[in-house]
Amino acid sequence: YGAIHMLSQGGNGGQANEDSVFWSTAHGGQGGDGGSGGTLSMVADADDGGKTPYPITTLNESAILLVSQGGDGGKGGKGTNQGGPHQGNGGQGGDGGHGGTITLTLSDDHAVNIQGSSQSDRQLDGNAAISVQSRGGDGAVAGEGLSDNKATGGTGGAGGDGGNITITATSTRNTITTRSDAVHGIWAVSAGGNGGTGGEG
Repeated sequence: YGAIHMLSQGGNGGQANEDSVFWSTAHGGQGGDGGSGGTLSMVADADDGGKTPYPITTLNESAILLVSQGGDGGKGGKGTNQGGPHQGNGGQGGDGGHGGTITLTLSDDHAVNIQGSSQSDRQLDGNAAISVQSRGGDGAVAGEGLSDNKATGGTGGAGGDGGNITITATSTRNTITTRSDAVHGIWAVSAGGNGGTGGEG
């Protein structure tokens, strides 16, 4: 996980109810939206300008890992008309939550070291001395519409946005040291979530 690991994660949206009716238009419910990841801020500095701090050192994992993750949207409900000249409409999939803003500041000669073998490091996705990720959640699949007359599938949920990332080193003595070809010094990712598939109609 990391010597310092901060995580803010939004919850997933709830799945919508289905609607099944006779001789009436059916409307599947809309899936709930995923919650957004929160804002993360970390400042590494010496207390009141004290002595030079020891490096943050780890083996085969990130020294600093900051993640803000939006939740996934909830699935849209099925809409079923079981007779008569009416429609069955699937519900919309919930939208993914957004990734939050992340700010990291290294000051007062703070240094980061990561050590390990190439083989072990390649087994860790995005392994880096400093890993900062803001990710949007995925939009949900929409509900299906069913009817002998006319059926309309719902709209898939939108993926959430990745958030802004800022990394600042205030001193020329803020160093990052890695000891493997498979390890990054800094790995910063802001990624939007995938959109949800539309429902069948």
